[in-house]
Amino acid sequence: MLKKCVLLAPLSVFGLFACSDDVTYVTYDNSVKPVETMEALPNCNDASEGRMYYIADSSAVYYCYSGEWMPIGGKDGADGKDGTNGKDGVDGKDGANGKDGADGKDGSDGKDGSSCTASDTTDTDGLAGYNIDCGDKRIGTIWNGKDGKDGSDGKDFVIESSSSELSSSSEESSSSESYSSSEQSSSSEQSSSSESYSSSEQSSSSEQSSSSESYSSSELSSSSFKSSSSVASSSSTTAVQTGDNTTGSIYDYKANTLKDLRDGIVYKTVVIGSQTWMAEGLRYSYSKGSATSWCYGSKDENCLKYGRHYTWSAAMDSAGLFSTAGKGCGLAKLCNPVERVRGACPAGWHLPNSGEWNTLLSAVGGASTAGTKLKSTSGWSSNGNGSDSYGFSVMPNGNKSGDSYYYTPGMASSIWSSTETELSYAAIMGMYYSDSNAKIQKVRKSSDAVVRCLKD
Repeated sequence: MLKKCVLLAPLSVFGLFACSDDVTYVTYDNSVKPVETMEALPNCNDASEGRMYYIADSSAVYYCYSGEWMPIGGKDGADGKDGTNGKDGVDGKDGANGKDGADGKDGSDGKDGSSCTASDTTDTDGLAGYNIDCGDKRIGTIWNGKDGKDGSDGKDFVIESSSSELSSSSEESSSSESYSSSEQSSSSEQSSSSESYSSSEQSSSSEQSSSSESYSSSELSSSSFKSSSSVASSSSTTAVQTGDNTTGSIYDYKANTLKDLRDGIVYKTVVIGSQTWMAEGLRYSYSKGSATSWCYGSKDENCLKYGRHYTWSAAMDSAGLFSTAGKGCGLAKLCNPVERVRGACPAGWHLPNSGEWNTLLSAVGGASTAGTKLKSTSGWSSNGNGSDSYGFSVMPNGNKSGDSYYYTPGMASSIWSSTETELSYAAIMGMYYSDSNAKIQKVRKSSDAVVRCLKD
């Protein structure tokens, strides 16, 4: 039940209250002023010393004393006794173990692979060879090498002789004598004296001598696959040339090397899964307008260590020097290349797209550990080196991010792709000293990165 409480006029700092038993409101003496909240109280100072206020929202009375508002109320009641603790619950029973599932059935045997066959064939010029068919697919044709052309006849010559007569014997004498090319070819035995032979006599032999001679690529090999590449040496070689002698390249799949005939630089290569990659950064100097390349810090030793840094437009060959696939690709311009982009790479190689980078990551076990497996074993900051498990040897080349900020060498590696993500962005393969993963991410085209070329 609510009580009626009347605050009498205070005779001192403390006021007196009188209460009855059956009303629902509070009345005040003139000395007590009501306010709604504590925040509404005036400042407690000399002017308000001894004044009392009733706070409506908390039903409390405060008076001003020595600069502070003090509550008026009774003493706190004694604490109640603590209740008794409840009893612990009973543990539940363990569930029974489930039964083992039945063994799965054995899978069916795989189908037999298709066999390969070789069948005789002849081209329109009568050149014989063999078609190589595996299953229902023809994988190539091996052609017999063409016979070399006969050399031209040598000119007749005369050597002055001290003898008055020339010998008609079929054996050549040891004296200094004069012979025509026809006389030399009629002799079945050659003397130890100094002799000359016409090119017609040399070419009649079925075996080529070890002397310095010139041969076309078809003459050097007795058999070859018909392709866009010309064989650069005899059939026993492992080096294959693509393109001409000034703008082409030579790839040696046994030595794992690639020679760029544009500048003579030789690179290491590596086969990972189904792909053949350059195992170091491209160093071809590309400069056409804003499409440029450079050595980090303008130091040649950094080019040898990391490869050249390229703008995306230079990596794409935006000037169209070597192909048209990346022509016009650059900053603030969408080009959306749909065909393979050679870019600044050597002939027979190209700038990989993001899908081809993903193929590499899958081949080494996935992106989450690819950084560790593909990074070099030295050069990375804070012991962030990799294991270089595949010989791909990614070096921390450093790069410009956006228009100004650089990751210094040791911290990160950025390698261009031919994939355009937005108007001003292209994709790179990124690796960092602090991460074990490798990731494809977008950067501004105004950034720079190195180039790793992929074999066509």
